[in-house]
Amino acid sequence: METDKTTLNDLSIFEREEEFSIFHKLNFTRTVGGRERLRAIFNKSCTDIISIVNVQKTLQLIMKNEDAWPMLISNGSVLMIHKFYESTVDQIPDRPTVSSAYFYKIFHAPDFSLLKYSTGHAFEVLKGIQQILDNFLMAETPANFRLVLEKIKVRIDKPQVHHVLSKKNYKDLSMAEMLGFANFVRYHFKNNFLEIIELYFQ
Repeated sequence: METDKTTLNDLSIFEREEEFSIFHKLNFTRTVGGRERLRAIFNKSCTDIISIVNVQKTLQLIMKNEDAWPMLISNGSVLMIHKFYESTVDQIPDRPTVSSAYFYKIFHAPDFSLLKYSTGHAFEVLKGIQQILDNFLMAETPANFRLVLEKIKVRIDKPQVHHVLSKKNYKDLSMAEMLGFANFVRYHFKNNFLEIIELYFQ
């Protein structure tokens, strides 16, 4: 079925007072990007059976394994990652040692604080993404969902990411490991990370 503004209004998909709209009732997204993606989906419905069935199967798979969907990724974490890339910081050591990490902490204290806070959020987002891959990328994953997950897998498949995610908690990273992670995320992983976030919104 083709949808237009009249159809959407007749069905009360969107309302001036949003809390009365169907969109509001069905919006369980946790990020602004996810919310806007859902809005775009409501604005442009599927037009063929294959696409509709793929969406149905994807929702069934997620609902079947709802407890396995990570809650680590939040709007605050996503915003913090964008802020991290927009902020100006002094050069982060490439291969920090214990001594160079302490040197950076003492002589670049404001930047160190920002890096520590930002990489904590980056860790949570990447940990959540990895959990999605581990729990939902399988043989029976519907084609559309599988395509998104495979794109994410290609972008996250980096030795530096694997090393960091081998830690159970962010606090398990040493100061030198944290700065090394910050260096990698800022200077070598920006495009991949932002693409991963956009793919997550889908």
